[in-house]
Order: sequence, then structure tokens, then C-alpha cells
Amino acid sequence: MKVLVVNNYYHPHVLGGAEKSTQILVEALAGAGAEVQVASLDPRGEASRGVVNGVPVHYLPAPTLGADQSNEKRTLAGRVTWHLAAALKPGQARPWAELLARERPDVVHTNNLAGVAMDIWKLSREAGAGVVHTLRGYYAMCPRGTMYKRGRNCERQCLECRAFTLTRRAASASVDVVVGNSAFILDRHVTAGYFPQAERRVIFSAYETAAAPARPAPSARLRLGYIGRLHPTKGVEEMLDGLRLARETAWDLKIAGSGMTAYAEALKAGAKDLPADFVGWARAEEFYETIDVLIVPSRWAEPLPRTVYEAYAHGVPVIAAARGGIPEIVEEGRTGWLYDPDAPETLAEIVRAIAADPARLEPMRRAVLEKAGEFKPALSMAAYRTAYETAQERARGRS
Repeated sequence: MKVLVVNNYYHPHVLGGAEKSTQILVEALAGAGAEVQVASLDPRGEASRGVVNGVPVHYLPAPTLGADQSNEKRTLAGRVTWHLAAALKPGQARPWAELLARERPDVVHTNNLAGVAMDIWKLSREAGAGVVHTLRGYYAMCPRGTMYKRGRNCERQCLECRAFTLTRRAASASVDVVVGNSAFILDRHVTAGYFPQAERRVIFSAYETAAAPARPAPSARLRLGYIGRLHPTKGVEEMLDGLRLARETAWDLKIAGSGMTAYAEALKAGAKDLPADFVGWARAEEFYETIDVLIVPSRWAEPLPRTVYEAYAHGVPVIAAARGGIPEIVEEGRTGWLYDPDAPETLAEIVRAIAADPARLEPMRRAVLEKAGEFKPALSMAAYRTAYETAQERARGRS
């Protein structure tokens, strides 16, 4: 079986967790002997072909109008223009059709499609391939990709979203198997009328560290951490507000990650009264060795942030916002704690409780390592191979 995996970006153009999760799956498939290739966009608008860790990668031109999500200086008008170019600009689908005709995959597995010609599902089906799509965000439902507007999560599609994504919902009828990386994200799409013909699966994204997790050296102060993008949807400001309410407790906070310069600088200025250290980009393996607990303060309804199971693999419990798919993988009091990001005092209460009884962290470290086993690449790969087989059988039935 020949599988073509499509994601809007791929190494070395990595924006976030979707690119990392896609690469982990692809390399697990290749390592198990599967015939797999990748197709993604080149932000420079160039077409090329490369090999990443033994996997052939086709880089296709990105839309040339407006500014894409990798551009810090993008404006709302630029973002809208860029997305419209991907869907409506004449000839935008041609490189994808040519690639499908040349490579003739048995299965096309799409992931994040921001900027990719949305005809990809129909084109794949017409080329005789089975079609699998993984939901890692809300791009099919929302121009922003977040279902988050004016500081609030959207309960349903607004008129703007319904109009802007009408063609995406229609195109989703060409998908044979739809996968949610959480039940939450899958249910949101199905309820909104997407993927009406598809079989439905939930497959967690994968992560595994080769290094044995190091136990942090004893400390008199609770070491808290945040790692990820510095963006308003991530809830870093509200996390700082909650921790400020627990200032009487002995804790330190390490913040790793980057974001738009002005926003990152505003966060640093607002945290000057707190024992918070902004360290910039950090290697996950090194970062987790220096903290006792990870905070995942997402305000938007994240489908499934990889930092949760990434922390588990390094033996680190989490304090996480009860949003999106997060509650599906956080076992209260065993692998972590859930709190309301709209109520900063709930975060402060958890921090105080941990600081008052730090011994509770030891059994939790063992529990999170056990939980990490649910996210091993071998399990994810096996589940996807089953999905590919289903999609291929459906394609054969159409021929």
C-alpha cells in the first residue's frame, strides 16, 4: 500500500504540534516498512523535492497572495486573502492533481490543510485513492482555525464561519475515514454536518522519548513550567493571574516558547512582579528535567495539546485547563489536575495544595509514565494502518 501524507507544513517548516505529530507518524510508518511519502507547502512559494530521515517529501508552492500563518507581520486582510487564494485562485489545485497523477497513491492521508487547495479530497478520490483525514484543529469549520473569537470559545459556527467554510463542508463528503485526535474535535465536526460519508475513529497523536526521564533534584520551591506558543489563545496571561493569587506559596515558573514579538514582550513586562523566567525556545528533553509540574492553561478549546502527553513521557504531571479534548487524557489526582481558566483562583488552589503536600508528586510521576504508554508511536501507527485499509477497501469498491 502506498500512502501519501499531506500536511500544510513539514520539516523544516515547523509551526507547532501538528507538524511534529505528523512527522512522528510518518517516520513510524516508514520504520515499519510502509511505502509512505509526504506532501506539504513551501512558504517561499517554490516547488522542490527532498528526503527527511529517509522519507520522500514533496514541497509544493504555497498561495502567493496575502501572508500565511508563518508570517509574524500578517494582517487580518492578508490572512483572509491567503486562505481564499488556496481555495479559489485559478490553478492552485493543479500541482496537487499533478502530484497525485504522478505518484498514484493508494491512500491519501490529509492533516492540517490551511493553505492547501481544498480540492485535495475530491482530487484524491478521483485519482482512485482512499481518503483519510485527521482533525487536529478547526480549519474546516473556522477561518481562524480555532473557533475562538473576541476572547471566547464559539459554541457553534457563526454566520461568517458558515459562509466562509461552506465549500469545505461540501468537500468533506469525499473523505472515507475521518480521525479525531480527540473525541471532542471529532464530535464538533460531525455535529456540524461534516464528513457525512466517513467512518469515524479517535486516534491519539504520538510521542515517545528515547531518553529515560530524569527525576528533578529536590527543591524547597515548587517548580512549575509552561512550554508552547506565546499567544492569547494559550492562556498564559490568565495563568500568571492565577499564580499571582498564590504568591504566598514557594514556587518558581519557567516559561519556554516564543510568539509574536510585541505580545511576548507584553507578557514579560506583566510578569515582572512574579518569580517567572522566560527562557525562549527550549528542548523538551532538557526543559522537563527542570520542572516538577507542567501547566497547560489553554483558553481555546484545544483538540489535544501535545504538551500534555509529552510531559507524561518525561514523568511530569500536569495542571491543565478543562477545555477541548484535554479532560480526555488527564486523570484527576492521578496524572494531573483540571481547572477552569476563566477562574484564576482555581489554579491558585491547586498550586497551594501541591506545595503543601509535595510528596503526592512521586506516585503521580509513576502514573504519568504508565499513561504515556497510550501515546506510543507504534500504537498510533497500527491504528492508522487499520484506517488506511478501510479507506483503500472503500476506494476499491468505487472502481
